[in-house]
Amino acid sequence: MAKMLQSAEDAGVLSAAEVVQQHGGTGNESKEEVARFFRKMGAASEAAGGELLLEKSYLGRLLEKLRERSRHPLYVMWADVQRNYFTLPWAVVVEFVAVVTFVSSMVQTYTSVKYHG
Repeated sequence: MAKMLQSAEDAGVLSAAEVVQQHGGTGNESKEEVARFFRKMGAASEAAGGELLLEKSYLGRLLEKLRERSRHPLYVMWADVQRNYFTLPWAVVVEFVAVVTFVSSMVQTYTSVKYHG
């Protein structure tokens, strides 16, 4: 969890999804406190050998599968595309229009060469 929650923005996202509940305080200070708490817990877990214990637990195989998947080149490229091109809701529409425009240009070029050549 400490690796998922690194910043106040991460705490805000998890709080909005009701994964993490914040009690007391409002605004960025509370979110930063949540992030700081999870960073401290992660550091304490690593110092106590928590990573080794996790790999030996029943979640060990799942953790290894997740690590393998996250290292796969196609997954890395897709994550990069999502991060760079699909950050805004209207970006999906823009990408769709660009693909339709490209395909229609190819069809138009093909038909003009075929019938006028």
